Amino acid sequence: MMGFPIHLKNPNYERAKFQFNFCLMISDQEYDKNSTIYEILLKKIAKTFESLEIDAEYEFMKKNRSLIFQFIDKLHYSLVEKHQTISIFIDEKFLIFPNDKKPIDNFSFFFKFIDFSKAKNEILPHQVPVWIRYIEDNDLKYFENGVKRVIQEIDGVSYVKKIASRMKYDINFIIFVIYNLTISDCISMVDIFQFTNIYKATSLLKTYYSKTFCHEFMNFCKINVNLFNNRIRYKPLLETYMNQEEMNLLDSELFISNELNDQFLFSLYCELTNSANVTEFLSKVRTDGVIIYLFIAFGIIKKIIRRVHIYAYIKKENKDNKDEGSSEYYFY
Repeated sequence: MMGFPIHLKNPNYERAKFQFNFCLMISDQEYDKNSTIYEILLKKIAKTFESLEIDAEYEFMKKNRSLIFQFIDKLHYSLVEKHQTISIFIDEKFLIFPNDKKPIDNFSFFFKFIDFSKAKNEILPHQVPVWIRYIEDNDLKYFENGVKRVIQEIDGVSYVKKIASRMKYDINFIIFVIYNLTISDCISMVDIFQFTNIYKATSLLKTYYSKTFCHEFMNFCKINVNLFNNRIRYKPLLETYMNQEEMNLLDSELFISNELNDQFLFSLYCELTNSANVTEFLSKVRTDGVIIYLFIAFGIIKKIIRRVHIYAYIKKENKDNKDEGSSEYYFY
């Protein structure tokens, strides 16, 4: 059993205080899989009723017991039936408040469950979430404040563990939020970008030879640069890769760099080979109008490039057999 107790003090109550506790009875197996989700659910329920009690001048629980039972019944049914989305709404005209006092919002409750055990691809601490589409303002109102904070920290550069460390949040909570965004096709996961990384064009690149994908790339850049606080974070990069006129046009749908077109973008991806890292790649090509972080991420997502991993090894002689070919190799 897990619970979240609330303790309210006010002279209107008997003994000048009121205590209540919402609890959930779940199996050990269910707790191990989704403990973070259930903890957030309990906290949200308790805080919702605490806010209503305070807004109603400490008389909500007393005057609206039937509606509270109705809410609990709906919640219990959704949990037993394992509904992925819990959406409970009670019209405020049925709520009883003293002195015609009304809450700011209708009494509504929304929560979405994600069964992380069924994830197709595991979210790893060293992976970087990258935006692939906008989050609408209408969707944001359904998110917890903690979830909103996580979303605002996704800048296309920071990896999962770094986001958790910067926010001082439990990394499992960060992973749940990011997984939710991945199955909603809002973000995609890529490796940490470093200038020492080596990338190589794949056979899928040739399918883009006669296609128009420059506009798609620029739209990908605009999404990652403009969402939430990213414009401030990317400002030094934008000033490096774009002139002032291009900066002013960044928010416009008409923004396409004069230097960047389909042929030029295609040729840049062709220059990525397993014989040079990103630093060496930049030293021999012209990348006007291209933000290299997003250039690599876009190629990874589209699978037109892949990362090449280099492993060092040592050679150890076999003392028991000094004949040629008796060496042993150990790879790291």
